[in-house]
Amino acid sequence: MIYINEDNDSSDQTMLEELSHYITGASDNTGPFQSFAFQISVVFANKMDEVKSQLTQSIMSNKLVKL
Repeated sequence: MIYINEDNDSSDQTMLEELSHYITGASDNTGPFQSFAFQISVVFANKMDEVKSQLTQSIMSNKLVKL
């Protein structure tokens, strides 16, 4: 079980790091942990590009999109 305290958003980085340890079972400064960090960064970057593209298309066509 994982508990995420939503009352304190300043700990987002720590939450993501600890969740990554839980998912990978890897320790700090190990290849698998670093590999996971880069893999998830690519996923987030691709999602941001997708959202940016949808917004651009929406603005160009003067329509709203549900994200």
